[in-house]
Amino acid sequence: MKNENGFTLIEVLIAFAILSISLATLYMTFSSSFIRSSHLQAEQRAFVLAREKLADIPITSLVQPYEEKYEVEGYTVQIIVSDSTENAPLAIPVVVAVTWQSRTGEQELVIRTYRLSSVNHE
Repeated sequence: MKNENGFTLIEVLIAFAILSISLATLYMTFSSSFIRSSHLQAEQRAFVLAREKLADIPITSLVQPYEEKYEVEGYTVQIIVSDSTENAPLAIPVVVAVTWQSRTGEQELVIRTYRLSSVNHE
């Protein structure tokens, strides 16, 4: 009579294969979540930076068009203040663009808005 107290080699190999597939799937899920999380964190930081720079634009700079570009914490910030249009002489177009490098290449976040000026440009 056979003694069947242990597992056969085939049973151990099948169990090991199932465990390996499960661990590989779990690893891929966690690594993609981590990559997505770091991308969202960088995008959120860029958005906060753009909003801060937009809020810091003084009303006096809205008198004439100008462009400014500089680096902050690994992000490139570009501020463009344009001339007002004939249809809306008190609405000044403002663009704040933030670019940064990520694992997938250069990323960019752009906020386009209008600021009200107390100076009529006519």
